[in-house]
Amino acid sequence: MINNVLYETERLIIRPYREDDLPGCFLWTQNEEIYEYLKMKMMTFEEYKAWLGEVIKGYDEGFGGAFRYVFAVCLKESGEHIGWVHLSCIGYDPSIKEIGWVIAKDHWRKGYATEGAKAMLDMAFAIVGLDEVIAICKPGNQGSINIIERLGMKYQGLTDGVPEEYPYYIGLLKYKMTKKEYNELY
Repeated sequence: MINNVLYETERLIIRPYREDDLPGCFLWTQNEEIYEYLKMKMMTFEEYKAWLGEVIKGYDEGFGGAFRYVFAVCLKESGEHIGWVHLSCIGYDPSIKEIGWVIAKDHWRKGYATEGAKAMLDMAFAIVGLDEVIAICKPGNQGSINIIERLGMKYQGLTDGVPEEYPYYIGLLKYKMTKKEYNELY
């Protein structure tokens, strides 16, 4: 089951969220800079508590539905919670699966997002059994572009076929990796 998944990378522990993660997680998310390229915006404590509750409930979703799995990213050495990574169905089309990440500003440019995203690729192909996964980002988000390219994902162009009611997703850079490509790379 997805709520028992635990990934250890060289420097990180990636695990499902728990209710006791709320205070620490809320603190690092109170920085406007991390939201510059995200769909979500900074939340109040109560909004964040509700969001985290939905994340935790989401672990019960099976792989066949419109799932959204968000995992805490913690430093192996100290246990400090520094971000999250996710594997989820994209908002406008549940048949498309994407990986993503958010890392606390104090921990940018240290390779943690790449390590965490690599774990999500592994989960996508080894546990969930997907044949392909995408990553999307806004043009100009050079940090995410660099991570995506380091992962070996291939540029596919801009998002297309996005319904009007999902304006955030219109005109994003879209990258893809297949299970075959992943197995050849890793």
